[in-house]
Amino acid sequence: MDNENQDVEVEKTNEEVENQDNAGKVEEDKAAKTVEKLQKRLGKLTGDKYDLEEELVNAKLNLKHIN
Repeated sequence: MDNENQDVEVEKTNEEVENQDNAGKVEEDKAAKTVEKLQKRLGKLTGDKYDLEEELVNAKLNLKHIN
């Protein structure tokens, strides 16, 4: 009877460890997706900033040529 109780306890412990591992993997996946999303957003914003700076320089050059 004691062996059966120990077996049940071991199974419960194994399930708990697996559940913790799965929860950790889910959190890592969420974090990785968030990082990827933020990197894309940062890349877009950086590209937009570059485009706007270039547009500003061109506008200033056009103003100089008009004057």
